[in-house]
Formats: sequence, structure tokens, C-alpha cells
Amino acid sequence: MIINRFGSLLKVRGITVPAFALRSGKASQWVYELCRPDKSINSHTLNLICEVLHVQPGDVLEYVPDALYVPPPPKEPPPPSEATL
Repeated sequence: MIINRFGSLLKVRGITVPAFALRSGKASQWVYELCRPDKSINSHTLNLICEVLHVQPGDVLEYVPDALYVPPPPKEPPPPSEATL
């Protein structure tokens, strides 16, 4: 399985999603979607990421054998606010 490490790469480099969006000329929502580990990245997008961050494709993508892959746990929904009770 190919794992998208784009979100981790931004975090390690201290780059926010809005900052990457500004540098890449893309919408922040598009960049937020790319930060999901299960999100596939096409070659055009990978080229853009490498160009903007000055990295190699192997810095963005990682191969993990299917037998060893452990998906991240689902996010817990936020507790209901008092307004919704």
C-alpha cells in the first residue's frame, strides 16, 4: 500500500496548510484533503508538492506492505454542545 505522508511532511517542516496553499496557488480545502493519509496523489499533484517544498517523491509517499499496514483509528466525533442538547 502506498501511504500519503504529505500532512506529516508539512507538520515536520512547520508549514501550515494555508501557507502551502498560498505558495502553491491552490485552495486551502484542496490542500487539507491532500493531508489525509488515505488520499491518493496523482503525478501532477506530486510534481507540484515536490516543486513547492523542494523534496523528492519518496519524501511524500511511502510503501508499506499490505500485511503490515495498520490504518489510523477513526477520529472521535466532538461531544455535543449544550446548544444541541
